[in-house]
Amino acid sequence: MATILQQCPSCKVRQSLKNKNCKCGYNLAREKRKNYWVFWREDGKTKEKLIKYNLESAREFQRNVESSLVKGEHIELDKGKTTTLKQLFDWYLELASTKEKASWVRDRQYSVNLLRLLGDSTKINDLTTGRLEEYQFTRAKEDSPTKKGSKTASATVDKELQMLRASINKAIEHGRLTKKPFIRLPQHRADNQRDRVLSHEEYDRLLENLPAWLKAPVQVAYCLGMRQDEIFSLTWDKVDMKTRIIRLEPKDVKERKTRLIPVMDGVFSVFQGLPRGLKTDRVFLKDGKPFGFTTNIETRWKQALKDSEIDDFRFHDLRHTAITRMVIEGYPVDFIMRVTGHTNFKTHSRYTNLNAQALWQIIERKKAIG
Repeated sequence: MATILQQCPSCKVRQSLKNKNCKCGYNLAREKRKNYWVFWREDGKTKEKLIKYNLESAREFQRNVESSLVKGEHIELDKGKTTTLKQLFDWYLELASTKEKASWVRDRQYSVNLLRLLGDSTKINDLTTGRLEEYQFTRAKEDSPTKKGSKTASATVDKELQMLRASINKAIEHGRLTKKPFIRLPQHRADNQRDRVLSHEEYDRLLENLPAWLKAPVQVAYCLGMRQDEIFSLTWDKVDMKTRIIRLEPKDVKERKTRLIPVMDGVFSVFQGLPRGLKTDRVFLKDGKPFGFTTNIETRWKQALKDSEIDDFRFHDLRHTAITRMVIEGYPVDFIMRVTGHTNFKTHSRYTNLNAQALWQIIERKKAIG
């Protein structure tokens, strides 16, 4: 039969699951990120399998080993030889941790594109770097489904491949795979950085041409730099009007960490003037019902841009605009990163778009302060 041992993260000694404390003094009962080892004998030899961090996955592997031993079947350790890409995605997208991601719907669409070009029945071990480079090249030649006359953005292809890597890494953690089949993940090196920032005049014109129900989300994005999904899924239980703080939980945000956003003066009155829904806790409503940035909403957005004579501007560029404004107005970098959810300076700098005029505004502000 098969046996499971837990490994002490401190001294690395493998020991019984019954041990609450290691001999080295480490508290095993409180440690959640432990490695587990499954041992069994096959063909007169002792074999072992590492399962990272997940006891339930280790027990599932143990049951599979014992079932195979009873049936006299060979135990295949390298499951990448038999696991198909469709089986991987079907499992990964049903994980509770995956479903909690803000990008779950997008990840599901990424899987559709990957399966379409790589093949449902493709074995994981056949996903070599060369195979993925071929996918990257073919996918980049396809027409964009959202932008007529344009090809699929390189950033979109990169995200699809990153989703593939994430699913394989998660499968390795759960003991469903042994290793990644590719040495490296091909990535585009093109500079996709956006540098479009809305001027005060453009912002005023845009507000004049937006329908009433879309003005508030735009004002919040412009002032606070919140992401599109964070805004349209915002509920009143996350908005404290007394302390003027928006509290987003890890499941609500891309970085998976709690984030506190101060409701600044320019947008506090916006929240005060919003009506409450009768059957929903959502903050932003259209005809009393919650809404998202659907195709219909995007049409109204594009029409408002056209009426305002604003070119080359996306809703997400409001986030760039807010971050750039905070820099110009002298807010500390660590404050801006905490409010916007950026966890490293490199990402923060990509969202800070300072043209010549903005640079001189900073200089003049420093002179005024003395």
